[in-house]
Amino acid sequence: MARYPGWIGLSLALGSLACSARGPVAPLPEPTPRLPEVERDVRIGVVQAADSVMVGSTGDFTVTERGTNRVLASGSNAAATVTRAGGGAGYLVRLGNATAESANPVRVTSAAGVTINGQQYRGSAEVGVNSAGTLAGINDVPVEQYLYGVVPRELGPNVFPEIEAQKVQAIAARTYTVAYFGRRAADGYDLRATVDDQVYGGRSAEHPVSTAAVDATRGIVMRHGGQLIIARYSSTSGGHTANNEESFAENPIPYMRGVPDMPPTAGPTFVASLEAFKSAPYITDFRQPAAPFDPDRPRYHRWVVEWSPTELSSIVSTFAQRNVGLVRELKVIQRGPSGRIISLEIATDSGSFPASMGTIRAALKYVNATGGLSNLPSTLFFVEPVEQNGAAVPGSFRVYGGGFGHGTGMAQVGAVLMARAGRTYEQILKHYYTGIELIRAY
Repeated sequence: MARYPGWIGLSLALGSLACSARGPVAPLPEPTPRLPEVERDVRIGVVQAADSVMVGSTGDFTVTERGTNRVLASGSNAAATVTRAGGGAGYLVRLGNATAESANPVRVTSAAGVTINGQQYRGSAEVGVNSAGTLAGINDVPVEQYLYGVVPRELGPNVFPEIEAQKVQAIAARTYTVAYFGRRAADGYDLRATVDDQVYGGRSAEHPVSTAAVDATRGIVMRHGGQLIIARYSSTSGGHTANNEESFAENPIPYMRGVPDMPPTAGPTFVASLEAFKSAPYITDFRQPAAPFDPDRPRYHRWVVEWSPTELSSIVSTFAQRNVGLVRELKVIQRGPSGRIISLEIATDSGSFPASMGTIRAALKYVNATGGLSNLPSTLFFVEPVEQNGAAVPGSFRVYGGGFGHGTGMAQVGAVLMARAGRTYEQILKHYYTGIELIRAY
């Protein structure tokens, strides 16, 4: 894809959802079978596993035992510390010098909202036991208020104030939320507050632009074939989104077909090749410190990563869990229609190791600008050997890539570009999710 004016800011601050590793083909995840007739509360695991959780409020609050409503403590502008009781059969609540015991999960309510480990949230708070037997800090909040803290974290309004793009993000996030009620029920909540589901920052993340987008689209969700869709989205497509089966171990989903980031009339046809990627007008080298924000220079649209023989040997040895010696070849076995690598073979002195889909990004970590290791941004990349004096350096390779994230569904950067080009939220969503309809659930 050609470079568009304003290409980057467009991905500087965006996160991505986690890619699944390739494995046996899985059935399509089951969404909620029917739409809610009224707005529901959603339970968010903001602390997923801890030995203790602090819950309270900046105003007056009450701590009760769930199920019995027995008052355990009360206070103002403070926090109670919740731990497991002796033997793990129950909970201890400490507030100041007072201690109370509860047989059931602990709930905190306040007209001023609640705090969980010092962070402010709307709704109420709860501390319960997760599936691993440790504590989870849970925010119980109406869906629309939850979205106030999701949309600005998923598509930062200070950098991306385009209201139609913010509406796109609100509808995608709402659809994901409603479709996945109960997804993490074994841990006592619906969704995690991380990229495992959707990034959620509570009150501190809220922004007037994002809140306006949520309010303007209240209750609107996406449906296909009479069911809610699984509204996946990621940061930057690199020019073309992926069919879902290119990035996840599942059967094809009819509404999640790969499309060019912008309609064909908006730019040249997308070409995925080593030559096309190498000839991009600006390529980010992730081994170098990030350049200052520049709306005319993309950061994730086109990028390059290079390994020395020693670096790549160490990284692949960690992946293979044994010393592999030199890496002799990074052989692409299968690509999807978007150009993303579905399966890769890493040939080394001690044998070959397969990597597929999401595992590719983790198998081929790179040394970043701070000297740490990072996963490759996406699986949309092309490999060439590093040469010195016209000859290949054994064990040293360079990859030219594009995009950031799994690449399926809506591309947040592309949504911003389409909004800037005058597209409405409905046009943008129907571009990325094939054949969907927008309906108002409540």
